[in-house]
Amino acid sequence: MKYKKVKNNKGFSFIEVMIVISIVGIMSAVAMVGFNSSKSKTRLELSQRTLTAAIKLAQSYAIQGRVQESQVPCGYGLVFTSNFEFRIFYNISSAGKDCQEINAEPTLSNFKYNAGTSRLIDFFKLEKDVFLVSPVFVNSGVYFSTPRASAYNYSGVSLGTQAYTLKYNSSTKTVTVGSEGSVTEQ
Repeated sequence: MKYKKVKNNKGFSFIEVMIVISIVGIMSAVAMVGFNSSKSKTRLELSQRTLTAAIKLAQSYAIQGRVQESQVPCGYGLVFTSNFEFRIFYNISSAGKDCQEINAEPTLSNFKYNAGTSRLIDFFKLEKDVFLVSPVFVNSGVYFSTPRASAYNYSGVSLGTQAYTLKYNSSTKTVTVGSEGSVTEQ
């Protein structure tokens, strides 16, 4: 009687394991690229929404004539303090003038954040690696006078249109404040 030797082929060959590892590696790389682009889009959109909400908050406070610390503000503004930080503030009357007189004669100092006559409401940062590219942050701000929320740029000029462009890597998003106070995202 002849016995046949039975081969025991349990398991995988080295080649088969390497092929599976290669396929998993390629799929992981594709997934990571998609994840990173989704993350950048999310950071940029969150920063855009934060800026939009802050502008609308300042505008809403001006329309309401919201009293702050028992003082009646002459207006509310938003100003960038760097290319990734901004603040909401309000101005109070000064030099013996009331708010109606101050808002009737717009000057450069009436609509800026001033250490003596401005009060900080809140301070914001854009998401990590998202920054303002346009306009240059030194001259970027919007101010809403009370009680009609008339919009002015940071130079005290009645606002035509002010666009804030945010950038993350090569992607950009824009928040635009229109002359009538509309705030839109693109």
